[in-house]
Amino acid sequence: MLDIAHDGADNRKSGTQAISRALDVLDLLAMGSNPNRGLKIGDISKFLGITRPTTHRILTTLIERGFAQRVEKSGRYMIGEQISLLALSRERKLPILQLAETHLQDISRIVDDTVFFSIRSGRDVVTIARMIGNFPIQVLSIDVGDRRPLGAITAGVAMLSRLSDEEAAGIVANDEARLAKFQYTVPDVLNFVRETRARGFAYRQKGVIPGTKAIAVTVGRPGDPVMGAVTVSGMAKRMTESRVNEIIGAVSSECEAMATKLRQKLTADGLMTP
Repeated sequence: MLDIAHDGADNRKSGTQAISRALDVLDLLAMGSNPNRGLKIGDISKFLGITRPTTHRILTTLIERGFAQRVEKSGRYMIGEQISLLALSRERKLPILQLAETHLQDISRIVDDTVFFSIRSGRDVVTIARMIGNFPIQVLSIDVGDRRPLGAITAGVAMLSRLSDEEAAGIVANDEARLAKFQYTVPDVLNFVRETRARGFAYRQKGVIPGTKAIAVTVGRPGDPVMGAVTVSGMAKRMTESRVNEIIGAVSSECEAMATKLRQKLTADGLMTP
């Protein structure tokens, strides 16, 4: 006799799993759009632990709906245009970005170098704003919308440093394969996290682009959730010890003001207790 109730539950579980896998693929494609300009099907299958045929079926469906695209020349897969079109349905910018923009502009004016603002999305960090300074040479190492593992970017390491040792280690360990794509190892990242926690800010003396350095400060008071991170990237020759201290002073001051505004907004919206 057919167990209808059990069969229905199995179908729901199967459907939920299929949706979850498709979203996992989209997340990975978003991360893989840079620096490799797409991911190979074998990489996607390996990273997510699903079979190649299943990966191919998911990608085929995503391509049919415009959520993914295949680069014919390289055979790699990337995020499709439909994702951008869906984003247009948002009437306003992200609330956190609306509150942060003035502070980011002030930081850019003070330091004269490129300023980035990033937020956490699960195990990833997403850059949502970039301000260009006035110095003739600007470090444009990351584009708005770029998504990377937390341990692969200075802002992400700053965010990891605000977590407990156990939580940070778990996130980094789960991302070992993805971090390898950026030439980082788990021990290296965890050591950087410990240094950042002791220093109070993340300081990468070899930036994404050779000959550059990067500094990142988190937004959020101690005890509060991390709301984001501000990164300043500049030419290594400009990043002397005295200038780094000046930059940290300016960035920290603006981050504190930003955190206060964000806390007031979240409290007013009932999303945070006073």
